[in-house]
Order: sequence, then C-alpha cells, then structure tokens
Amino acid sequence: DLDNKNGEKWNCKRCSGHLFASEVAIHKALMGSEFRTSDPWEADLFFVPVYVSCNFSSVNGFPAIGHARSLMASTVRLLSSNFPFWNLSRGSDHVFIASHDFGSCFHTMESMAMAEGVPQFSKNSIIL
Repeated sequence: DLDNKNGEKWNCKRCSGHLFASEVAIHKALMGSEFRTSDPWEADLFFVPVYVSCNFSSVNGFPAIGHARSLMASTVRLLSSNFPFWNLSRGSDHVFIASHDFGSCFHTMESMAMAEGVPQFSKNSIIL
C-alpha cells in the first residue's frame, strides 16, 4: 500500500512485486521524498501515477499494454480539464513512467510502434 499525505491508502500489491514494478517503486520513493510539496503552485514537476504495466496478459504473463494509450489519453484529459497545471506547461513538467519494453510508443509490435510513434498528448511530457 502507498500512503499519501492525506493518509489515504492505495493498494498496489498486484503491481508492486513483478518485473515491471518500477511504476510503484518510483511512486513510493517520491511519496517519501523530502522535496515533495503539497502545494502544487510550488512544484517544479508533477508525477502522474498511471500504472500502465499492471494489466497483465493471462496468456503469457507479460504486460498487456493495449490499453495504455487510451489510459494515458484519458488521464491527460482529466488533468487538463480539472487542473490548471497541465495547460500552463502543455505537460512539459509532468512525469510519467513507461517501465515496459515498448516505452512511450505503447505498442508491442515494433513496426506499429514506429508507425504510430509517441502519442501527441505526451510528446511534451517527461517519460521515464
């Protein structure tokens, strides 16, 4: 579980003990950082905890990232319509994690990843 500053818990057992668990590990590390602020107007960067690698295929046990592009797009829509910070920087100060082999192209087939490229909505953002 992850605790935020408001004492809320996020259960991420399914996502925190596998090969692609860096999404959760980085989130946990940032939650305990001395540099974290609760005032978004003081923030230099915004970490967006979207765990795209948590959805695993029952066939091969690897991340099933077919949903990743739409999950990221809906997250950006939520951020841009509910908070001013995405729109102020066009996402350039927002940090996402792509801890799988496909990076920010979000496609398992190399030819499709190359053809589709990085989604327009995340081109300005920082992708780890």
